[in-house]
Amino acid sequence: MSDPKTLIIGLTFLATFSGMLALLLPFLRKDKKGRRVKDLSTRREQVSEKVRTEIAERRARARAETKIGLMKKFLEGFKLQTLTLNQEIRDKLATAGWRSKSAVVTFVFSRFALAAASSALALLLLPFMEISASFGIKFLIVIVAGIVGYYLPNIWVQNMAAKRREELNAYFPEALDLLGICVNGGQSIEAAFNKVTDEIFDDSPIMSEEMGLTAAELSFLGDRTTAYRNFASRTDLPAVKTLSTTLAQSEKYGTPLSQALNILSEENRKERMSRLERKAASLPAKLTVPMIVFFLPVLFVVILGPAALGLGQ
Repeated sequence: MSDPKTLIIGLTFLATFSGMLALLLPFLRKDKKGRRVKDLSTRREQVSEKVRTEIAERRARARAETKIGLMKKFLEGFKLQTLTLNQEIRDKLATAGWRSKSAVVTFVFSRFALAAASSALALLLLPFMEISASFGIKFLIVIVAGIVGYYLPNIWVQNMAAKRREELNAYFPEALDLLGICVNGGQSIEAAFNKVTDEIFDDSPIMSEEMGLTAAELSFLGDRTTAYRNFASRTDLPAVKTLSTTLAQSEKYGTPLSQALNILSEENRKERMSRLERKAASLPAKLTVPMIVFFLPVLFVVILGPAALGLGQ
């Protein structure tokens, strides 16, 4: 038989444990329920945020479509809608990164809108300006203001295209090297373009976009040379034009693509090194003016200051 003391101690421990468990069980259940409620609340907030984002995007698209519709009506009212079909304007906007139809409509509309606004602003400001000129001169000022407003969108697009070309030119050597590595590794030109698109996306989304568009055109267009020409036209870079010509000739004459890309990469590296050397050689001339303006006055103060103080004493 068991010892009565041991039995009593065991029963006491069991009763104590059962009591503590009975006391803590509601809190544990409550905590578990609280976690479920918290998870449900978090999920509800995520869904609500997603719905709000979708609604905001739909409203933004609706507002943009409404604005584009009004612009189209304005152009149609003045028989200017044919300008939106101008291939030169489309190519100019494509070099700046805008390829949609709405971008062309916005650009054409902004030309005439800014021309009218500039002329109206000049007409309103002329009475407040102390200009003693004839009516013909004032009329000429209004016309010149309108011409300036008409060409302002062109200047803005040219600046955006120049910035875009600078970024493309900065990351093109890296993209070309990766393209050569992929082709040397046995990949097709489409797979190589797709691989480069994924690899350089974090460094240069613009170059990645252009490579991705070229890869898509290579897959869907029957003539590969068209895809290469479009690539050169969109980027408007001499190096890309050379690459497009090389790829087109390789397609036409059946020359080894890997060898052509290796030669092109080597020439591109030499050109990049030459460009860096020219920049380094031009630095002394550029530093001459800052040294004269900022360094020489301080040097004169340090040298002549003590002498001037000695003469003063």
